[in-house]
Amino acid sequence: MSKKSSVLRQERRQTGGGEVPKEVELTDFEMRFLEEPILTLPLSTPFDSDSTDIEISNPQYPSTSTSASLIPSVTPSQKTDKIIDNDSSSDPSMDKERKNEEHQLRMEQLRLNMKMDEERKNEEHKLRKMDEERKNEEHKLRKMDDERKNEEHKLRMELLRIQIAQAKVKMKM
Repeated sequence: MSKKSSVLRQERRQTGGGEVPKEVELTDFEMRFLEEPILTLPLSTPFDSDSTDIEISNPQYPSTSTSASLIPSVTPSQKTDKIIDNDSSSDPSMDKERKNEEHQLRMEQLRLNMKMDEERKNEEHKLRKMDEERKNEEHKLRKMDDERKNEEHKLRMELLRIQIAQAKVKMKM
């Protein structure tokens, strides 16, 4: 907003207006209206006939520009201090209250995020522990299966030795 205010001052300097007094500079509130597009309605619609004359009424108080109509005019009898006092956006106590509310909201959000992070970490820890237990069980089962297969292999080899010894005895006879 201050950038637009300085641009306005520069334009007035270039046109020979000299330095812009502090009272004449546009406030942030007024600048907001200048930024927003002004919506206009078409003067005629497709339903209008060609013979219809459009009458444009002149405003009661003519303005120099379309944006000037959006800015409240201040007559010399009015005090600008009164207008500024009514603007709650410049009230320091409102700023403190708003900042305090924002701070409270941020703190509450931070607490909720920390709580959610803690819960997520606990869930991840539980899942990791369950996965580790499952892998340990699988490892134990594989180890038992390997031991069983080794024992079966030993028994088959022993059986094969016995069968070979019996075959040798039969051949000698």
